[in-house]
Parts: sequence; structure tokens; C-alpha cells
Amino acid sequence: MGANIVSKTHLSSFAMWEEPTQCVDFQDAFNPRGDGYQSPAGSSSGSGAAIASYEWVDFTFGTDTTGSGLGMVATSKEFDVPSIFSRGISSLARLMTLLFSTSSSSARSASETSLPWKILYPTDYFPIANRGQTEAVKDFVEVLAAHVGCEIEMMSLKERWASKPPSDESNMDKFMENVQVHGFWYEAYHLLDSFRKEHQKRMGRPPYFTEVNRWIWGIAELLDESCYNDAMARFHVFKGRFLTEILNIEKRRAIMILPIETLSPRYRDVPPDKKSEPPRSINELWLSPIAGCPELVVPVGQVAFHSRISDHTEYLPVAVSLLSNPYSDLELMKLVEDCLTQAKRPLEVQVGDTMGEKFPRYQVGQSREVLTWD
Repeated sequence: MGANIVSKTHLSSFAMWEEPTQCVDFQDAFNPRGDGYQSPAGSSSGSGAAIASYEWVDFTFGTDTTGSGLGMVATSKEFDVPSIFSRGISSLARLMTLLFSTSSSSARSASETSLPWKILYPTDYFPIANRGQTEAVKDFVEVLAAHVGCEIEMMSLKERWASKPPSDESNMDKFMENVQVHGFWYEAYHLLDSFRKEHQKRMGRPPYFTEVNRWIWGIAELLDESCYNDAMARFHVFKGRFLTEILNIEKRRAIMILPIETLSPRYRDVPPDKKSEPPRSINELWLSPIAGCPELVVPVGQVAFHSRISDHTEYLPVAVSLLSNPYSDLELMKLVEDCLTQAKRPLEVQVGDTMGEKFPRYQVGQSREVLTWD
């Protein structure tokens, strides 16, 4: 195996999520999709923009702690997971086969790989407010279910938790309250203790940090180790419960369908809303890093919008996230590749303003209809 490393890409300051207006030291990458003026979002903005812009780039690497790849930069020993960007499922599967050839991901037992598949549709995160996005996800999920030959199980993580709580707290959000802040933010802040100390020693003043980091670290520096230990204890309880009671990994190969935020135009010249309070609980972007599960993001369609930049109809890409059992990375990619092939859906996206003409297009609209399957 060989590869040519061609460049470094833009990473937001200390791998914390920044929007373009917050990238004051180095300009954020340009997202080629739509009108070319949408936010690339996330810490791995350069990696995402590069793979969508240049045909001669086959793969890019990013950092994924809470969803920006959706990492190779260490911001947290507990939350970081590898993230690889590719335009095609087949090329990605070949790369991952080579990378995982000696790992536990390629050493699953025959009993594990023969377990029945089950598709989980969590109503905690669906429906999506954007009608076109909802329709694109629904169409793909139905294709996947038909290929696998299983029913779609509509379920709620919060209801499952409440029916059999592993502690005195039956409210999942309350149980996971402040785990992100007391866990991830605490780790990210103290990872740079030596850097701040050395900068102060050499320069006679503390280092400058951007707006996002000042806000996060201003909160994290107030926490002590007991806060962190308590958060991580709850982290591991949730992880065990998610794997055994939600995915039920001993009895089935689960595929949990997850949205990737509600799709809408997000122009790069519009500052994000000013945050006044830190996040209380966890959302769908946290499930894969916490549980140690592979997560495959699959492009499923395009949604139309009228751009204020181009004054034309443009298209935003719609993708859905598939989370599955630990160490099932290769199985999941092979399953999706076979599914797309059988359904005669595209196996790769194009570079440029759209993912390609072969991807179905949907109209924008608002909908709160709950999806159901008979």
C-alpha cells in the first residue's frame, strides 16, 4: 500500500467547532456545494472542502470528537475517533480493508457476522423539520431495509432508558447532564496545560485564543477533577447501556439511522448565534464517540433552495448517518455498497456545486410528519 500526501488542510483552532466568521487567524475553507458560499462547518472544514473540490484527492483525514467528520488530532483521549473522507463507498471500503487488515475490525467471529440485521429509527432525533431532507432519508431507509430483508424498528432511546434505568435517574438527559462540558471540555482544556505554562514563561503573557476557545476554556478552567471523574463514570454507564440495551449487540447487528442536523442554507458570512449557556445533555452526534461504534455517512439526495448569493435555485447535499455495532466497520461498508449497487443508486459523489445528476432531488419545505412503516 502506498499513498501520496499532497497537503495539509484547514483545521479550526485547537480542533474546536468554528464557523467562517470565527476563523480570525486563517481563513476558513470554501465549501464548493450549492452557491459556493455555504459554511463548511466543523473543525474538519478543510478536509471536507478538499474532498468535495478536487478530483485528484482520493481521501482526506479529519478530527471527529463530536461530529465534524461526520480524528487524527488528539483533543480528548475518551472522545476522539478516526474520521476519513472519501467521495466513493467502494474506494473507501478498499482503503479501510487495508487499514484494518490486522485489527479487531477484521477479526469478528462467524457467530457475530451471522447475527441478523436490525434497522433502528430513533424518534428522539426524527422527524426532521426539512421536508425534502425527511423524504430523502425515508427513501434511502426503505431501500436499505428491503436489501437487508428486515423491518424498521421505531424506538426511543429516552423511553428505553426510562423503562429500565441503570441508576436512580430515569431521565436520560438528566443522567447525561454536563457530560460534554465536564468530560470533553475538561480534557481539551487540560491537554494544553503545558502549552499555556510554557507560553507564559517564554513570552511573559498568556497565549491568545479565539472566541470559541475562550468561551469553552473559560468554563472548563472552573471545573475540578471530581467533576471530570463523575462525568466519565456516567459516560461509561451510558456506553454500556447503549451497547447492550439499545443496540443489543449480543443478539443482532444493529443499524441506527441518525440525521446530520436539520438542513438549511448556512451562509459563510453570517455569524453564528451567540452562545450564553453550555450544552446540557448529549445529542445524536455524541453517540458514536461515546459508544465506540463505527458511523458511516451516506449521501442520499439533494434539496433545492433559492440562494441569496447567486439568486438561483441551488442544491444542498443530504446525507444520513448509519451507526452500527463496534468493529463492524467493514461489514457496514460492504452492506451499503451492495445495497446501493442493487438499487442502482450512485456509488460516489462528484466534485463541485452538486453531488451529481444521478442523486435524487427534493424540494425544500417544512414538515413535522412522523415517519411510520407498516
